[in-house]
Amino acid sequence: MRREVGAFLVAGLLLGASAGAEPPEKRNGIAEWLKRNGISIRKAIDGSRNESRPAAVTWVDDSTKDGQFYLVDLAVKLRERELVKVGDGSFLLYPAVEWHKSTQSGRKADQLSGSLRFEYRPFALAGYSPENQRLPPLFPGQVLRAVSPLILGSIKYSEDLVRKDDEIGGSVFLSLTSNKRGFPGAAFRSADGAFRGRYYPYVGLERFEPALDGTKAGVEFLTARLYFEVYPVTSLTRQYMQVVFEYAYRDRIGGEGFSGKSASELSLSLNLYLDDHGHLAIGYEYVKGEDPRNAFLDREISSVALKFRF
Repeated sequence: MRREVGAFLVAGLLLGASAGAEPPEKRNGIAEWLKRNGISIRKAIDGSRNESRPAAVTWVDDSTKDGQFYLVDLAVKLRERELVKVGDGSFLLYPAVEWHKSTQSGRKADQLSGSLRFEYRPFALAGYSPENQRLPPLFPGQVLRAVSPLILGSIKYSEDLVRKDDEIGGSVFLSLTSNKRGFPGAAFRSADGAFRGRYYPYVGLERFEPALDGTKAGVEFLTARLYFEVYPVTSLTRQYMQVVFEYAYRDRIGGEGFSGKSASELSLSLNLYLDDHGHLAIGYEYVKGEDPRNAFLDREISSVALKFRF
């Protein structure tokens, strides 16, 4: 029989993220302070900053196979900066730090990483009414488009405390974004305006430097990724239930750091939020495939955890 219990890990991370920022005001609480200072806490920073997967720390008791182990998936995105204005679009730059840990037998990992990421949208987007009718420009001569390319890139430095090894990797992805209902990046909303979800497709290049048996080599992939989140039960003031689906397929195009021709990873989670603001949830998650954060070791895990996001 499989038993999984989740646990919270917040205090140390929040202390580190708060360095140099204004002190929180007690009447607003930690969530308002994080929002005011542009700090987001998620499971990972893989795609658009609008992706909303909650972080989790999970304890697993598997008496039939791997025994007891726990998992940590925690990422902090700091405030984005628009350093330059590029035409009618936007170019955002922001740092992120992540911690991913597994004590599972044969798949132990303890990876800390820091990355610098950008998001470039070359065109300004038109607004749309709740009836999905295009709104007029804000001023004469303004050029607005229904959909725009979205280019995302990152460079990441990671250190694995289990293998005593470091890694420099990076990625560049192309997606689409829009405010028009049904298009990538656009919010799905109910008749009363409540947020129902969004999706993003991505295609791009990734580079990793996995290390196995003391040998490290680079590997490059052509990657396709789909992210989809939906809120089946929601209202204008509260999000009750979240379903998140992710799938990534990686086709090796160069390097010797991975022996196979391709790698894939699927993740499906169901989160039930316990508070009025969508910060704390009980979540079920199923993950299957080669883990890019753990030298592409194959894994299949079903777990239940307490999750959190800000």
